[in-house]
Order: sequence, then C-alpha cells, then structure tokens
Amino acid sequence: MDQATTCGLLVNELMSNALKHAFPPGRSGSVTLRLQPGLQPDAWTLSVADDGVGLPADFEQRRNQSLGLQLAGDMARQLGAELAVQPGAGACFSVTFGIQILAAVRA
Repeated sequence: MDQATTCGLLVNELMSNALKHAFPPGRSGSVTLRLQPGLQPDAWTLSVADDGVGLPADFEQRRNQSLGLQLAGDMARQLGAELAVQPGAGACFSVTFGIQILAAVRA
C-alpha cells in the first residue's frame, strides 16, 4: 500500500509538472504515462513523458530549486529509486523500483 500511495503521488506531481511547463498557451501536445516491467525480476519502471517544449538548457542547475522536482525526487527515494531524466524531445522522467511483497502475502 505504501508503494502504491507513493507511486500515485509521484504520478500526480510529474503529470502536473508536464501540464504546467510543457505546453505554453496555444500549444497542444500529449503526455504519456507508462508502467512497464523493469530489467530485473520484481522491478518496474514508471515514466511520464511529454512532447512539449522540452527542458531548458540550464535544467540541471535549476532542478534543485524546483519544489515539484524536489518532491518527485523524495518520492522516488521512498521507492528505493532515483528520478531519472531521459534525453530527447520534450521531457521524460522515470523511476525504476523493486516491488515490496509482504511475507504474509507470499505465504
């Protein structure tokens, strides 16, 4: 349940950021939410991508000044992951994390 709640909050933050920053007035586009199996067993990759204006050239310097991205990074760490920024057109943020399965559920 803790992971599901954290994932929901993370998706909300990343989607909100995409809608707020990727599409200035008069520009349309799409935002894609993807959850897919990771490369390791019991791992999943969650990503939010847009085809908007992209990240500013000084994004890495400004990243730590953004409350939204600080929150997203904190939530990624709660999942045992790091928030990754993928290169390319638009913006893509992703986290790969392991699923925590309770011992009682496995039995």
